[in-house]
Amino acid sequence: MPIEAHTSQPAPGEIERVSVSEAEEKTPELFDISEFQLPKTDYQIPVATALKIQSLEQSLRETYADAKGKSENLSELEKKPEQAKNVWQIEQQADKLIYRDERGQAQKISFGELLTDGEWGLQYYFDKSVTDEIKLEYLKAEAQRKMHAGYNKALLLQELANPDLDEYKRTGYQAMLDDMESGQEHFGLQIEKAVKNFFKKISIDHQFFEVYDTDVKKDMRDKIDFILANVHHLQGVAVEEDPNAKKEIDVQFTTNLSPENIWNKSSQLQRAREHSKTESTDAIQALIKMDGRNFRFSQNRWAAKKTPGGPDKAWRAGTKWELFQQAMRKFLKPEEIDAYWTMLNKKK
Repeated sequence: MPIEAHTSQPAPGEIERVSVSEAEEKTPELFDISEFQLPKTDYQIPVATALKIQSLEQSLRETYADAKGKSENLSELEKKPEQAKNVWQIEQQADKLIYRDERGQAQKISFGELLTDGEWGLQYYFDKSVTDEIKLEYLKAEAQRKMHAGYNKALLLQELANPDLDEYKRTGYQAMLDDMESGQEHFGLQIEKAVKNFFKKISIDHQFFEVYDTDVKKDMRDKIDFILANVHHLQGVAVEEDPNAKKEIDVQFTTNLSPENIWNKSSQLQRAREHSKTESTDAIQALIKMDGRNFRFSQNRWAAKKTPGGPDKAWRAGTKWELFQQAMRKFLKPEEIDAYWTMLNKKK
C-alpha cells in the first residue's frame, strides 16, 4: 500500500501516513507498509514529546523523498557513499551478485544478504553491470528499514507518554528507546536481530515463506519478535491440511536455555495470544532458542572484518539447521523440513 505525502502538519503526538499520490502511480512503488500511522490515544502528549515525534515524522518524510528521488534516477546508487565505513561495491555476473574482498577476489553475495545487511551498518553501491531492478529493491529495503526504525521510535515516545502505563511495560519500552538513542544495542537484541535476518534471507533467496517485522508495541504486548507467514508445504509430500488454517508462525526468541525460563517463555507467549483482543489466536507459536555463548563467539569473529552477509556467515552449519528446525517443526512434517533444508543448501 503506497504512503500518502501530505502538506498539512500533524496534530501533536501523531505521525501522518506518507504515500504516493494518484498522479504518481506510475512511479515504481517504494514501500509496502500497510499501516504507517501512530494509533490514536486518549491521553495528552506532552509538548516536548510531541515535538520529538514531529521531528521524527519530518525525518521519515525526508527518507521517503530521498528514496523517491533516487528511484527515478537509479544511477545515483552507482556513487560510492562519502565518508562512510563498511562500504562495498556490488557487481553482477549473469545471475550472480559479487563483491571484491580485501584481496580483490570476487566473493558471492546473495540477494537476501544484500537486502538485509543494512541492519549491521553495511552499505552498498553498484557497478553499471547491476540491473535497475536489483538497485530498486535495495533502495526499497534500505528506506523501509529506516522508516520502520523511525516509526518504532515515535511509537515508543508515544507509549512512554501514557501516564497509566504499567511499570513492567514502561521499563521495557524505556530500555528499547535507550538502545535506539545510544546506538548501542544490548547483546540479546543483537542475537534476536541476527536470527530474524537469517530467516529473512531464506525468505528472499528461496521463498519458502515470508518474514514480517513486528512493531515494539506488538513485541511487548503479544511477545512476538517476528512472524513467518505463508509457509507452504512441499509439493509431492502427502499432508493432511485444513485449507482454512492460518499459515502463520509467531516467533518468540530466547538465549536463556534454563528449563524454568523455557517454561516461563512458553507460558507467557500462550497467555499473550489468548488475551490479545486485536489479533487472531489461531496462528502457530514457536519459541526459538539459541545459546548466547555460541553467538558471541561467531559475532566477534564476523565483526572483526564486517564482511557482507552478516554475523550468521560465521555460524556453524549445525546452528542454522537447529534454528530452521525449531521454526518449522510445528508446521511441517520432518521429511518436509529435511527436504527444504537440502534444497536450500543445494541452491547456494
